[in-house]
Amino acid sequence: MNHLYHSLAPLILFAAFLVSLLAFLAPTNILHDRVSLLEVKTNATRSSSSKRWLVHEPPALPHNKMVKRAKSSGAAQVTTVPVTVSIGPLGACYTNLTTSDQSCTKPSLTPIFVDVYDNVRLPDKIADALPDYFPLVPTGILISLGLMGLQLAAVLASSVSMHASKKLAFLNKKQPTLRKAAMFMGLVSLVVGVVAVAALRVQLGNAADKVGENAKLGSGFDPRWHVAPSSSPSPAPLPLSSRRSASPLRPASPQPSSGVYRNPYHRLSSSPPAVRPPSPAPAPLRRPRSPSPTLTRAIPPALEVHGDSLAGVFSLVGSRAIVHKYKGASARGLNNSHSTLQVAPKVLKNLEATRSPAVLLVFGTVDLAINYLWQLKAKGSSASGQREWADKVFADYTAFLAQAGSLAKRRGIQRDAVGPLPSLPRNTHPHDLATRALMVKRYNLMLGAFCARHANLSFVDISKDLVDPLDAKRVAAHFRDTEDPTNCHLVWETTLPYWLRALPPLASLSSSFSHPQQLERLERSRAAYALEKRERVRNGSFGSLAASARPTVNGGARWSVALS
Repeated sequence: MNHLYHSLAPLILFAAFLVSLLAFLAPTNILHDRVSLLEVKTNATRSSSSKRWLVHEPPALPHNKMVKRAKSSGAAQVTTVPVTVSIGPLGACYTNLTTSDQSCTKPSLTPIFVDVYDNVRLPDKIADALPDYFPLVPTGILISLGLMGLQLAAVLASSVSMHASKKLAFLNKKQPTLRKAAMFMGLVSLVVGVVAVAALRVQLGNAADKVGENAKLGSGFDPRWHVAPSSSPSPAPLPLSSRRSASPLRPASPQPSSGVYRNPYHRLSSSPPAVRPPSPAPAPLRRPRSPSPTLTRAIPPALEVHGDSLAGVFSLVGSRAIVHKYKGASARGLNNSHSTLQVAPKVLKNLEATRSPAVLLVFGTVDLAINYLWQLKAKGSSASGQREWADKVFADYTAFLAQAGSLAKRRGIQRDAVGPLPSLPRNTHPHDLATRALMVKRYNLMLGAFCARHANLSFVDISKDLVDPLDAKRVAAHFRDTEDPTNCHLVWETTLPYWLRALPPLASLSSSFSHPQQLERLERSRAAYALEKRERVRNGSFGSLAASARPTVNGGARWSVALS
């Protein structure tokens, strides 16, 4: 009997460990279409221009050219495609609306799913019911698997020493210790694993119940998934007409948390639906906090935005703008084939795939707000000065614009880009306020002149509306993040109206966003963000803050390049 135990125990434990490990890694790493914890199936809309490219000569003025191309591209064709989102402990796999293939997020012990819901344009009713993130549970499962692996090693050592007692006499003498260690690690692993998996089961089970027939618990909770795939029928897709609830507002979002940062789309979710009468017609929106309940996905996007985190302001206009954010992307990296992020190929691939009539590029802030200071610290005396650095960023960015411009000239795309704010000032040269303001001004002046020399580029500047009347080098307090002086990003809600008036593809939205109801929603969104940021700063989420650090601006701090 003892021999049988030592023969079968390692095999049984290894099988349990292997099944648990595969379920933990799926679907982001392996078994993309076989194993998940929660599976959601529904329909989504995909729009494409019915007249993709224009061949007529552009008008003389870039401003008129932008308007003419936006009008000439015609109405978009809207198609309904089935989409699937499979959620696992480390991330999710989803249907890519651009390529119709399956894409997966990068594995993470703290996966965040809100970007996935945005990419597949899940209906708000479904997206609000699904989990936004898994903060601690994946870590608990990983600890449980680690202890199970150690237990397997202890049991295996004990079994091997029993079968070869003479050759492994030193291990045979440690049999009691090995068995006690295996039992202890197995018990702790069992408790931690059961608690973590039970928490996931309850959270995802509640989400599946809220979504209804469009969601079901995946095979990750069923140990029989490795034998044969489930043969249960797929849930019926949610009809397109029922994608949005009667109320144009989303349910109240959770209270701000000091541990986990909520994505900005929550800011317009702070009021319960009961404060407004039901909307007479359903109007599905993209997930990132769209303030306009009248913008439906049936309306073709007027603008496609590519950029760093400053591009997020355009998610406020909902489905009228498609926003692609590349966190940490720099203008210099666009012209660097060895860049770690490889943003340039992604931008060009998306431009070729979507072929939007107007495109906005938002790059440069990382170069002048972060990388400039980094190279001063890293290189010391050999670092580039403000003039030399501005010239380098300009040369690399315009090289990429030339590459994208040749594509746009063939395709009839209109391109826009947004320039940077300088980073936080210090009191000594070469990164004091005046020096950095001159650097950004020089960079934007060169970029404006570059656009003026090319018929397929235009330059739009809203800095005159943002500067402090008492100090032209600074942004007015109304547009700054007053809760966190180290934040170089402008407040979305206060700057959005100026963008709408400055960009012809979005100019038609300017009047609707000046309505008192929309202004009230924007103000609620701004207040919710300020409250959340205040809590995060108070809890020390950002380290020490310099009281004198304030964002700055100059005459060309916000610009737009139109590409045709």
